Amino acid sequence: MVGFRVPEVGFDASTKVRIMVWKQWIQHVLLQQAKSQFSSRAKDAATVSSQSTEQRNAVDVAIVLDEKAQTGSMLDCLTDVVRIHTQEFRLFRGNLEGRRVLIAQVAGDAIAAKRATEALVQAHTPNWVIAAGFSVALRAVLQQDALLVASQVIDDNGQRIKIDVRSATSQPDAFTVGTVHTCRQIPEDKDSRIALADRYQADVADTTSMGIATTCAVSGIPCLVIRVVRQRLDDQTPIEIRQSGEQPSVSGRLGALIGGTLRRPGTARDWYREQQASLCAADTLASFLRGVICRWLSVKRPEHPT
Repeated sequence: MVGFRVPEVGFDASTKVRIMVWKQWIQHVLLQQAKSQFSSRAKDAATVSSQSTEQRNAVDVAIVLDEKAQTGSMLDCLTDVVRIHTQEFRLFRGNLEGRRVLIAQVAGDAIAAKRATEALVQAHTPNWVIAAGFSVALRAVLQQDALLVASQVIDDNGQRIKIDVRSATSQPDAFTVGTVHTCRQIPEDKDSRIALADRYQADVADTTSMGIATTCAVSGIPCLVIRVVRQRLDDQTPIEIRQSGEQPSVSGRLGALIGGTLRRPGTARDWYREQQASLCAADTLASFLRGVICRWLSVKRPEHPT
């Protein structure tokens, strides 16, 4: 048999770039589908056997997350996952070694997180609430994927909530105990992050923890704030990736990504690395949360929650 080679004609540089972006985008979508398995692993809540509403809805631990990657990694730890339909956020319930766990994926800021936490506290009466997700390091000592358990949370207005983690943690050799600063917008450059750390004596920054912690304080429900470092002090998200992430639709994000790639060919490579880093951080967080839920937390609510 005589072999032949397809001539490489008709493909200019911009076309090759588009093909590369599409390939990486499709690979990312497949990874996300394999990761979360929302459709195949989650049953509709309507199919659950009938029980009293109060008994069926009650959970031991509620986890409030803010990104799909984090939710997918945490769902991989659960069994008997049930998807609960809500209008404002994604909600899942499942089991983890005898614990009834609720996962809320809430997009937005501290206000959105506060509303979601109020809703799940009222409907599901959790014994514990965990505010978890990605954060940005405000100190050089915190490296990529480092874990921080908050002893206090502070916001831009100077509001401060202290959290007694001594009753919930043991042998803190795998994490740091420190301060989480909830801000309206994550600082993108090193100087801004250092200034934020100096002003508030904070270790990491996020956008939702204060909304969750204040709701728990008012409701009398014990709360833990656990953050994984997604970006180090010196790390910056490329402008093209930020612009893509700000788009409200998948087509808009893809269009912004392709446009950024045409302007700077390294954009596609940077985007792929960002996605892989997010998945790695999400897995690290999920593994840690599993240990927290199974070994640290008592299913029974403490008599004197802090």
